[in-house]
Amino acid sequence: MQTAKRSQAPLSSQVNDDMLTLDKTVAEQITHLKHSRGLPEEFTAEHACSGRTCTYSQIGDSFLCEKTGRVHVCDDMCREIVLDPSSELLVCTISGRCFDRWLSPSEEELDPGEQQGDANVAADEAEPFMGSGRF
Repeated sequence: MQTAKRSQAPLSSQVNDDMLTLDKTVAEQITHLKHSRGLPEEFTAEHACSGRTCTYSQIGDSFLCEKTGRVHVCDDMCREIVLDPSSELLVCTISGRCFDRWLSPSEEELDPGEQQGDANVAADEAEPFMGSGRF
């Protein structure tokens, strides 16, 4: 059985790069594209990629920065999304894709204390078999 390597921190390139979440065929295509363009295998932290300063090559849902070789996967777990005030949609700054908001406007209007209060009501009720019966 293999043991987990929790004491070993991931490489900085693995933290900043979405390459680990890719399908093997897409990962192979990206690796081939990196080698053909002479891009580094590891991400350099000195550069901040954005849709305004970089150009990208697209392979499926993956976007490869042509300056650094950083891979961005644009899916439901996108890390580069911002709220567009005019449409109130979440927009990826790299791909331009739009995503639904996490909360509806009516849910956002609720007081955070009210949301937690509803969850605590169920926790305050007595459990049915607590303190009686046999194991």
